[in-house]
Amino acid sequence: MFYFNRSDKRIMVPKLTPGMGWTLNFGNPYAYILLIAIILITLITNYFT
Repeated sequence: MFYFNRSDKRIMVPKLTPGMGWTLNFGNPYAYILLIAIILITLITNYFT
């Protein structure tokens, strides 16, 4: 369900099934920053529209 690998430096990794898209690598601290940014952008755009 979640991908966590500290030795993998990628922030986003492809899922095991190629057609299913990408997922965040929660072993990379920048993934949390990206997740928070996505949530904030979503909330801000919903608030101002």
